[in-house]
Amino acid sequence: MKNRYYFLIFFVLFVCLCVFWVQFKFWEGWHQIWEKEKKSELHRETFLPQVQNVSGIFLQGPQEILYQKYQDFLSQTSENLQLETYEFTSPFFKDQFKYLLHQGKKIQVIIEDQKYQQYSNPIKQLESDFSGYQAIEFKSDNQMGTTYTHSKITLNERGAWIQTANLTKSSYEQNREHFFYTENAEILKNLQELFSGDRNGSPLAKEDLHPNLVVCPQNCREIIALFLNNAQEEILIQTQYITDLALLDILKQQFSKVKMRFLVADTDDNTDLVEYFGPWIARKFTQFYNHTKMILIDRKYLILWSMNLSQNSLDNNREIWIILIDPVMIDDFLVQFEKDWALMREKELKKFS
Repeated sequence: MKNRYYFLIFFVLFVCLCVFWVQFKFWEGWHQIWEKEKKSELHRETFLPQVQNVSGIFLQGPQEILYQKYQDFLSQTSENLQLETYEFTSPFFKDQFKYLLHQGKKIQVIIEDQKYQQYSNPIKQLESDFSGYQAIEFKSDNQMGTTYTHSKITLNERGAWIQTANLTKSSYEQNREHFFYTENAEILKNLQELFSGDRNGSPLAKEDLHPNLVVCPQNCREIIALFLNNAQEEILIQTQYITDLALLDILKQQFSKVKMRFLVADTDDNTDLVEYFGPWIARKFTQFYNHTKMILIDRKYLILWSMNLSQNSLDNNREIWIILIDPVMIDDFLVQFEKDWALMREKELKKFS
């Protein structure tokens, strides 16, 4: 009798314990889901909610079709073409510009006239190349108050090219580069306003920029820090180099929180980066010269920019980015990134074996 009594007490306690455990796990699970959803909702509400899905054409180089695509764009110029770039040396594109001038089109160019380690004045060289053509105007960035004109945009009445590449032979034939073309009216209008302001020494304030456009030095440091700090799952970067100390600190802080991979150029500037993070996180890309400047956050925000991740680029240069959220463009970038990443795997891992 006594044994039955003890068994009954034990059974009741066991059932109570099981009920308590089930309820605890149930509410713990719901609490975790609620916290995750609340965090995700906060992320959606505060992390650039105004960014739009801008349609366009997304391309990667080097490939032969880039020449044809850019040439087709130039041929659609009705009256005015505007170019803002760091370098313009390609004979192919110079011939295309001359063809437009023969057709009575007007061309305005803003270009850096004091490039790093330059051997001649680019504006004087271009003025010599286009001697006799009255409808083309070259300007430096002296009126802008920036260290370098490092942006890479071309505009006409129909659309805009935003790219990581300069108008050079090596950019189109030897480098890993990325290109975006859009006919979005709001983007085009805002870039035209920006270009006009740069020519006149009255650049747009950051409040006047389209939500998908980021411009250095107006708002690029705050936006890139926002992207990196708010990454929830993954940061992928393919760029020439990463040397800005503040951004490196953010990446080091995020190292234990999100997945990260960096593909950088095979230069001495990136040696410390690769050694610090190791080849599972950071690798030098050697198939082509890695001149592109791309970042992908959580596989939701793809940024195509002219900017290297350096202090000078962020704070002193004229740089222009566009933020893309089109899933097809993101997939296109991911496919090529994974191929580039896999190519470097064996070589980079051998150094650490």
